Amino acid sequence: MTSLVRDRRFSTYWFGQGVSQLGDRVSELALPLITVTTLQAGPTAVGPWPSRWVS
Repeated sequence: MTSLVRDRRFSTYWFGQGVSQLGDRVSELALPLITVTTLQAGPTAVGPWPSRWVS
């Protein structure tokens, strides 16, 4: 039985998951930043509770 590190399918899967996680983290930071700088949105518009949800 070969180790997981040497298994090509596992390495491909692991690399793909890593790239996906990196993309998630970049989007998590970049989208609110772009919204604030481009649309001049306030913190309530990009926070976890957007202002349209708050009465």
